[in-house]
Amino acid sequence: MPGQQPSNPPSWMLLVRSPRAGERVIQLDRPVLHIGSAADCDVVLDANFGVSAHHCTLKLSGRQYILLERRSKNGTFLNSTLCTEPTSLHDGDKIAVGTCVMEFRAKAPPSVSAPPAVDLKAPVSLTIPTGTPSRPRGSPLRRLLAFWVAVLGVSTWLLVTPGREVQAPPEPPDKDETTGTTGDDLSTHPAIVLPPPENPPEIEHERKWIWHERIPGETLLDVASLYDVSLAELQLWNKSARSEPAPGTRLRVKSARPAIERRNETYTVKPGDSWESLSIDLGVEEDALKKYNPDVRRPRTGDILSFWVDIEPFGAPSSENIPIFRLPKSSVVYQDGAEPWIENAVQLVPSRWCDVRCAAHAYGTDHTLTKLLEALATFRNVARYTGQIMIGDISRIHGGKYGPHLSHQSGRDIDIWLLPRGGVYRKGCPNCSTDACRPEPDTEVDWDLTWRFIRVLEALRTTNSRGKELPAVEVIFLSTPQQKQLFEAATRAGAGADELKRIIQYPRSRTPTLVRDWKGHVHHMHVRFCDPEDLACG
Repeated sequence: MPGQQPSNPPSWMLLVRSPRAGERVIQLDRPVLHIGSAADCDVVLDANFGVSAHHCTLKLSGRQYILLERRSKNGTFLNSTLCTEPTSLHDGDKIAVGTCVMEFRAKAPPSVSAPPAVDLKAPVSLTIPTGTPSRPRGSPLRRLLAFWVAVLGVSTWLLVTPGREVQAPPEPPDKDETTGTTGDDLSTHPAIVLPPPENPPEIEHERKWIWHERIPGETLLDVASLYDVSLAELQLWNKSARSEPAPGTRLRVKSARPAIERRNETYTVKPGDSWESLSIDLGVEEDALKKYNPDVRRPRTGDILSFWVDIEPFGAPSSENIPIFRLPKSSVVYQDGAEPWIENAVQLVPSRWCDVRCAAHAYGTDHTLTKLLEALATFRNVARYTGQIMIGDISRIHGGKYGPHLSHQSGRDIDIWLLPRGGVYRKGCPNCSTDACRPEPDTEVDWDLTWRFIRVLEALRTTNSRGKELPAVEVIFLSTPQQKQLFEAATRAGAGADELKRIIQYPRSRTPTLVRDWKGHVHHMHVRFCDPEDLACG
């Protein structure tokens, strides 16, 4: 019968997320679950989350739970749609209650390990929802209640007064959970109380109007969760977006959080690519890749895939035009088997110092990126160069091998395009974040400027923890034919024989040089930076 527990019910649970209060996993082991801010609800959410006293109810019908709206002030949303009538719930459905989001799941998601599962039958310490209670009136019942509260207070004082024996109060008798329970009688189940926010809700003046551009596969509920606002508020601010808006739609949001910056990038599918391998190489979840490209059932060679990468700017340049970047954590490179991996990699973002070809492959160590940007700023100052400098591949977000590269695994190796004549790369070659074309070495490269840039890289220094000064750049790879053009530019600039022998391998040097031959480095130079704590460095 509807409303009764089946003999073998599915193992349903709720994953409850709320602003600044973490996550809770709640096992659904009862036929009815009342959700709201009132103390008599089964799941008590703080009223500051925009939750009504009795917001909504989950009721078991057969083997399915039904969502019922209870005329809440801000409404209950199921998968971004306002719930106005009883609706069946399915695995993965998202329920928005104020700024809280509850995900209805058949089993615990593998990504959630920290929040322990909450047994509704186990005792739970209750947290009183914040807010100013109404002042009690002087009715006889309330006066009697106040009297007993006073008696309890005096008793407590007597128990803890020095010199008196402290006695524990008697345990309450156990309740019989097998009798007197109906489908809606939940008196035998203690409530689950989600803690209030760690910090008080944002004051209205701290919230600012921002714009958010929607990407494919992103729901209104996703946007609301990003900025800690309710779905009802988001729809109120964007009355034309009652239904899911088209990708590219700009949404107006009032939030204490900054606007999320994203870059749209493209990737041309190569032989052997699959959704799984592309997810690893591009640093994008497989499900997200599929949402970004709904018309691509299976990636085929030559397909151009679209994806989005979050951009997180860091630091700011100093007044001396030498960038000083403030990074929250230091990057660490580990060697696990044959491939290294990076912890706390830093993403290089486009700036006045450089352009970035592919944001998905622009992760390096904090030391490497700081030295790179120092070199770029120094070169621009000494050469008075205001043109483009394109940074190609660095590493993936967690390091490791990707694509055709033999290196670019530890956040130390950076591809830098050769500098273009006139300061601008030719257009018409869309790839990842740019449509710029790699310069042809014979006709489009400014070799005089490229030589000056390499001189800056050669002079760059770093210091290890013991105070020893080391070259900041370990090696630069450039194909031999291009070394010849670099050699000629250096000669025109007046470089001496010792300097040429120290820096350029061409025509052939028996001693280690800074610039060395490596096949395929025709349009760009491969720069390996020296980590002062790496024993292999220097």
